[in-house]
Amino acid sequence: MNIKKLLEQSRQSLYHATTLNRAFSILQNDTLEGRTKQKTEHGILVGTSLSREKSFAVNWNGVVFELNWDLLKQNHKIIPVDFLDKSKHFNIKRRYASEEFIMGDIKNIKRYIVNIIFNLDRHDDDFEDLINELDKEGIPYTVL
Repeated sequence: MNIKKLLEQSRQSLYHATTLNRAFSILQNDTLEGRTKQKTEHGILVGTSLSREKSFAVNWNGVVFELNWDLLKQNHKIIPVDFLDKSKHFNIKRRYASEEFIMGDIKNIKRYIVNIIFNLDRHDDDFEDLINELDKEGIPYTVL
């Protein structure tokens, strides 16, 4: 096995699920804006919610950004949090230690992108324009 394959297997990823329109905005602005409010012992923080569970993210929304955890932690403080879903959308009471939280925005997001995943089961929108943009930018993607 070559070194590149070993590195790819050892890489840890974080996942951020979003809508098709938000994915366009994230790429155009090269920024993942922190819009999630997280209650902590230090009060309410505003930032970006990420999951360590690919399957959860893929089932959350139609477009998922897979981000390089190691690169993110070089430039951002990553805080593990418990996720409590209060909506009826998912039958989830609490997910312990599967969420990560970054305060504020993630600028230069393209630097951290490992892959973008399209879950066609979760979205009826036409992904063609976004796929063309990814091809132009040289960003890898997977269609499920």
